[in-house]
Amino acid sequence: MVVGFAAIAMAGVINSPARRPLRRLVVALSLAGFLGYSLQPSTFARDEVWKFGVGLAVTFLVVGLMSNFRPRSFAVALLALGVAHFLLAYRSLALICAAAAFAVFLMVRHREIDRRADQAAKRSSWRLAALATFTVVSAVSIVSQYDQLATSGYLGDKQQQKAMALTSDTGSSLLTGRVEWLVSVYSIGESPVLGNGTGLPPPRDAVVSAYHQYQEWGLTTVATAIISDPPAYHSQILGSLAENGVAAIPFWVLFGWLAWRAFSTGLIDRLSASELNVAIFLMTLTAWNSLFSPFGSGHRLLLAIIFGVFIALENQRERGCRAAS
Repeated sequence: MVVGFAAIAMAGVINSPARRPLRRLVVALSLAGFLGYSLQPSTFARDEVWKFGVGLAVTFLVVGLMSNFRPRSFAVALLALGVAHFLLAYRSLALICAAAAFAVFLMVRHREIDRRADQAAKRSSWRLAALATFTVVSAVSIVSQYDQLATSGYLGDKQQQKAMALTSDTGSSLLTGRVEWLVSVYSIGESPVLGNGTGLPPPRDAVVSAYHQYQEWGLTTVATAIISDPPAYHSQILGSLAENGVAAIPFWVLFGWLAWRAFSTGLIDRLSASELNVAIFLMTLTAWNSLFSPFGSGHRLLLAIIFGVFIALENQRERGCRAAS
């Protein structure tokens, strides 16, 4: 219920005449993050303050305060923030910041080309190819550097132990950093129609199946970790399908359609520079969370808010079309 109200409320906020609603949104999310950590920190947050406590809240605050920067300056600020996350052992957010920074650079380039000539098809294919290439290369590079620093002890004893466990089978955590996906896949197979229930842990049979599969692949350390401490669903898409079955499919189809409309109709290009900076960061964060983040309550609320943003953007596009006709 709270998630549903949040989506409806955010649709109203983005559609309101207030200036810079997306900037207000990320600042509000930042304050909510700091307040949540102060009043009710999770066990993980007490153990790793930056990664599970205030890291994302600080990022939202920086994005909001620096959204008025010129896009290139904003992208540089994101890269600097990514380096900070990297050194503070929050590599997923470091990757998100790096990808968002490059997306901002691409959008700047796209607008510059638009001013010169109509090269829509060439621009679109180049932009997608460049973003995909950069994402893959940066992911491999950041993960490799992180592994080296962590296993050498530069990021602390806890991160050293975790990195050594993840790299013991393959020499890199690139293939073992998100091993929970296999548990999610087997969980979906356990009850593909009705799901396994919201908020429940993965079925034991799914965990055992994933354990045997990792054993066959030679990832014995990963297999032992999974069977001794069954993980949560580490993907919002897979997690929602595992919990709710086919009922989750219409949501993701609609969500993807709204995201596609925001880009394909050129609506995103009509945002001001400051709002565009925030929008690109939020979309990058949402893409990562949808694929790789746990399907927990905090991420569900954020996903609902972004869903509301997409609805509001589509409503703005329709109003613009009616006004032009």
